[in-house]
Amino acid sequence: MVDRNLTKRELMVLRSLYNNSRLSIEEISENTGISRNTVAQIIRRLEDDGVIAGYTVKMNDDQLETVIAIVNGPIDIPEHVVYEDFSLSNGKHLLILDRSALSMGFPYESLWISTGRKFGKAMEARTAKVCDYCGKTIEGDPIIVHSHNRDYYVCCPNCEHDIKKRLKIE
Repeated sequence: MVDRNLTKRELMVLRSLYNNSRLSIEEISENTGISRNTVAQIIRRLEDDGVIAGYTVKMNDDQLETVIAIVNGPIDIPEHVVYEDFSLSNGKHLLILDRSALSMGFPYESLWISTGRKFGKAMEARTAKVCDYCGKTIEGDPIIVHSHNRDYYVCCPNCEHDIKKRLKIE
C-alpha cells in the first residue's frame, strides 16, 4: 500500500463505497458530484495503491446476535463462525463470532452476547499519516494548512511555517 494522504475526492469516493460497495460508478458520480471518468480513475488508483483491497458484503447487524469473546491465544474454532479476530498486545484474542459458536464449547476468559451494532464516525474522520512537507509519519493530531482549495497535513510548527512559505500564504 502506498503511504500517502488521501485527497478529498478520494475520501468522498471511499465514503460512498463504504456505505454501499454495490454502487455503480455512475451512482457514485451522482452522490459525490465528481465526473464518472474521474470516479473510475480514483477507484482504479485506490485499488492499485492497495487502499481498496476488496469489496465486501455488510450485513445488517441489527438483526443478528453476535458473540464477543476474550480468549487466551488462538483457538480451534471453524472459520465460518468467526467474523473478526483481533490479536491483543497481551497475547489474548478478542473474537467477534456468530451466535452458533456458543454451542461449540470453546474455552474463553470472558463472553458477551451483542444484540446490535452501530458504526461510529471514524470513516468520516480524516487522519493524516504522512506530513505533506517533510514526509515524516505524523504522531497525534496533524496541523492542517488550508490553501488553494486543498488541505495540507503537517507534523509540526516548523513544517507548517515552511509549507506556508512555499505556498506563499504568509
